[in-house]
Amino acid sequence: ATLFASKSSEADVVWTYSAWTAEFGNAGYLEPIDDKISPDLKEDLVPGALEAVAYNQVLYGVPRFLSLRLFYYNKEAFEEAGLDPERPPKTWDEFKEMAVKLTRDTDGDGKIDQYGYLGDYGAPNNSTMSFELLLYLNGGRMFDEQGQVLFNDEKGQRALEQLVELHELGVVDPASMGISSGGDKTARFVSGVPATMFGWFSTYAAANDESKSNIVGKLGWGTIPAVLSESASVGGSEGYAISAFSEKKTEALQFIEFVASKEMQKGIALRTGWMPVRASVLNDPELKEKLPYTAAVEEQSKYPAYRFAAPYAQEVIDTLGNEILAAVKGEKDAKKALDDAAVKAAEITAKYR
Repeated sequence: ATLFASKSSEADVVWTYSAWTAEFGNAGYLEPIDDKISPDLKEDLVPGALEAVAYNQVLYGVPRFLSLRLFYYNKEAFEEAGLDPERPPKTWDEFKEMAVKLTRDTDGDGKIDQYGYLGDYGAPNNSTMSFELLLYLNGGRMFDEQGQVLFNDEKGQRALEQLVELHELGVVDPASMGISSGGDKTARFVSGVPATMFGWFSTYAAANDESKSNIVGKLGWGTIPAVLSESASVGGSEGYAISAFSEKKTEALQFIEFVASKEMQKGIALRTGWMPVRASVLNDPELKEKLPYTAAVEEQSKYPAYRFAAPYAQEVIDTLGNEILAAVKGEKDAKKALDDAAVKAAEITAKYR
C-alpha cells in the first residue's frame, strides 16, 4: 500500500489475492494484462483460479496456484471414536455429531486432549472466512450487486449461529483462537490434537511430512459438508500481478508467465500439494496418481462460492471479523454482532460510491 501510494517503481511484481486485486486494481495500481499474456496460457487457466487476479472482468495478473477449502480429518481419530474412517460427513448435522464424538479424553486424566474441530480466529481475515463458508452453505451472500449489505439477513444469522453452536458444544480446539494463517492452522492440525478442519490443498503434503506431522498416512479428505442441498467452499487461490508503476513490465510479465508454465505448475503441485492453475496440468495422470485428493478437488469445484472481493473488502473484513470473534466468544449474540458489523460496513461502502 505504501509503495502504491507513493507511485514507487521499486516493486515490479506483487503477490495478490481476490480482495487485494479488487482494491488495488480498482484504484489503478495494477497493470491490466488481458491483451498481453499468451493466448495459449489464457485459454488453459482454470476459471476458479482467476478470481485471485481478476476484478470486474479485467485481468490484472496470473494465478500461481488453485485453492479451495476441503474437509480434512484424521482417520485414526475416526476409528478410535467408533466412526468409519472411509466415510467423511456429507451434511452439517453429520459433521456436528462426529465432532462431538471426536472430542475426547484419550488418556483418562479427566481433561479433553482431542477436539472434534479446528477453527481459525486469530485474525479478522480468518474469522470472516469461517463465517463466509457457512454463509455460502446457507445460500447467503455478503453484498448485493449495488453494494448493499446482505450478510446480516436471516441466512447470515443462521450461519453465525451454526458457527457459535460448535463452540457451545465444546468441540472447538482452544488453539483456534490463535490461528491467524493457513500455515498456523495446518501446523496445529498435523499435531494430531484436532480431528477435523476445513483446510487448503497444501494440507496433504504437510500431513505426510514425517519431520513435522504426527498423522502421516492417516489423512482423510472429502467435500465440505452441506447445510442445504449442496456443498460450497471458500476460494484461496493466489497469484502475481504487475505494478502499474513498474519500469520493467515486459520482464515482470515474463516472470509471472514462467510461474504459470506447465513445467513450473506441475513442480509446484508435486512439491507443495497446491493445485495447478492450468487445466492441462490438472488433468495430468502422474499428478492425479501422486496427489490422490484431486478427485475431491474436482468434486468440490462443482460448487463454487467465490470469496468476497471488492475495493472495500479489507475494511469490511477487519470490521466483520472482529464481530464474528465477539459472537463465538459469547460476548454478543449472532444478530447483534452481524447488525453492528452491517452498520459499520454500510459506512465503509458509502465512501466508495
